[in-house]
Amino acid sequence: MNARLERYRRVQLTLSHGKQTADRELRQIVEACLERKEDTAAELVYGHIMSACQSLLEHLPGKTSV
Repeated sequence: MNARLERYRRVQLTLSHGKQTADRELRQIVEACLERKEDTAAELVYGHIMSACQSLLEHLPGKTSV
């Protein structure tokens, strides 16, 4: 699954210039995990995935919303 998603991840980060946002979000997820805040970490993971998905859809032809 990771191999199938990698090209989309690279496209999304490149087109949206989202590396800084992704890095910030991932640091927040790790911090929540280290603090054993499972619910917070789960919400952050979900939000991270959904915002990346929305960003990818906005930057590809045939724009759609999630």
